[in-house]
Order: sequence, then structure tokens, then C-alpha cells
Amino acid sequence: MELNPQSVAFERLEDESAAEFALLLAHRDIGPGRSLGTTANLVGRSESTLRRLASRRHWVDRLEIFDAALLCQVAAAGTKAAEDRHLDQLLSFRDAQHRRGDQLAASAELIMEFVLVSARAHLAEGTLLQPGQLGAALNAAARALEASGSTAGMALGVEELLGQLAHTREPISAFGIN
Repeated sequence: MELNPQSVAFERLEDESAAEFALLLAHRDIGPGRSLGTTANLVGRSESTLRRLASRRHWVDRLEIFDAALLCQVAAAGTKAAEDRHLDQLLSFRDAQHRRGDQLAASAELIMEFVLVSARAHLAEGTLLQPGQLGAALNAAARALEASGSTAGMALGVEELLGQLAHTREPISAFGIN
């Protein structure tokens, strides 16, 4: 979201001349640190003239409303940037979990392949595979598969969260994510 002070509703009063409104706009555009002295120097009018005009046309009240609306724009832009950052982090985490799950599944397959090749070699030689070795290898394969499933499940959970966020109008901060 791009901050645009001109997008904040700021209307000319019915009985306010275009020249008076232009002076108010010049004063407004100086920003929150504005002063009548700075505006007077900028527009070539006396400070006392601007003070009388400001009082008659309620500049202080109108500019307070304008400044508050502009601060809301700033807050909304900051919230949107934070939400975008969180969404990027969730996408990155999800993708990393998918990759990790794939790597763990591939590792489990390699371990099982090793067990099969080793068992076949032992059978071909007529030797026995030690039960402790076989158990350890099968246990390692099972753990890799289990970790793969857990990792894939986590990635799917993040995927579901992303889907819910995409279908809701609630900001991410409403879900307690900071």
C-alpha cells in the first residue's frame, strides 16, 4: 500500500474560497510538524493573516482529522507489510518441509534397498545376516519413513493454514501470528 496524503478525504468548505483552501492545502502539505510561520514564509503571507484564517476556517480541527486518517494509512501499510512477510515465511517453511519430507522418504528407500541387497548377498553366500544388524537397518528405515510422514503432515498443515488465510478477510494478526 502506497501512502498518499491526497487520498485522505479533505474537502473545501462551502463558504471557503479557492484561495483560502489553497493556503490550507499548502499548510497541510508541510506535514505534522507544520507551523503557521513556515507556511507564511512558503506562501508569502503574514503569519497573523494565516492565524486569523486558520481560526475562522477551523484549520486545527480539520488538520487533526487529516493527520489521524493519514496515521491510519501508515498503520495499515505497516500491517500489510507484516502480513506479507509472515505469508512469505509460511510459504518458505512449507516448501522446506516438503523438500525435507522428500529427502527423508528417499533416505528410507535407500536404507530398504541396502537391506535387500545385503540380505540377498548373505543368502547367495550362504551366510546369516545378524539379527541386530537387520533390526537396526529396518529400524532406521522405519524412523526415516515416520519422520517423512510427520514432515509431510506438517507441510500439509501449513498448506491448509495458507488456504484458510487466502479465503478469509481477517488479517493474519487476527490469528495470533506476529
